[in-house]
This record gives sequence, structure tokens and C-alpha cells, in this order.
Amino acid sequence: MIAVQVFAGLKNFFPADFSLDQIRSVEELKISLEKQNPESISLLALCRFAVNEHFVSLNQPLNSHDRVAILPPASGG
Repeated sequence: MIAVQVFAGLKNFFPADFSLDQIRSVEELKISLEKQNPESISLLALCRFAVNEHFVSLNQPLNSHDRVAILPPASGG
């Protein structure tokens, strides 16, 4: 199982923490989430992905027991 954690506006589309199986890459995870909730597509396009606390590209392979954080852009002041 791959543990997934989403932040900020993504919580409007997905639970804050959930698990998925049979996902082999970050890109496959992103596509799976887009299919689950098409309204999230524009926000997911802007997000960064971290696997086990390291930012990665979409072609990053995933293994069972990986932890993926999906971080939308943030602003602050």
C-alpha cells in the first residue's frame, strides 16, 4: 500500500490521508486521482509531489510502503 497525504485545497477533493495499491509511479498516481475526481485536474497540474520526504518528478517509481505527499502551490505573507 502506498500512503498518500494531501494538503491545502486538495482536501476539498480527497481525504487528507488515504492509501492506494497497484500504483507504480507518481504519474500513475496523479492520473488515478484525476479520474477519481475530474474537478481536481487543474489543481493537480500545479502540485509538487514528494516521496518519502523528497521532491520527485512524475516519472518517479513507487514501491509499497512509500509515503507520497501532494503539495499545491502556497502563498504567504
